[in-house]
Amino acid sequence: MFRWVRRRRAVRRRRGRGASGCRGCGICCDLYGHQLRATRADLERWNREGRADLLARVGEDQRIWCDPLTGEPLPDCPFLERTGPEEARCRIHATKPEVCRRYPTPAHGGRCVRGVKIDPEPGGPTRGPGRPE
Repeated sequence: MFRWVRRRRAVRRRRGRGASGCRGCGICCDLYGHQLRATRADLERWNREGRADLLARVGEDQRIWCDPLTGEPLPDCPFLERTGPEEARCRIHATKPEVCRRYPTPAHGGRCVRGVKIDPEPGGPTRGPGRPE
């Protein structure tokens, strides 16, 4: 890597503006996790993966996340795990819904609810708080 790139990144970190990317705070999950819908691709993927636990939480009109016993929508995403005061982990990061993978969209200006610019991750659209399961 070029020296000037490393220097610029070091300066940005010292100023409190690290490289663009998700900070893993989970605020987007807290705000929007209860009003999402699965895509057909999500449902097909979860079927292929044998994820009955996820499919059981899909309600009417492909709404996620619902109580598997009552079908009622849950107030929060059941797969978000708080790991610190400003840290969270997605327990289904490897297979999370497309709507989560694509957030923030161009309609959001590529910025999360905290105003952080989120650049696409190399090798795919997966974004958001998570570390492999």
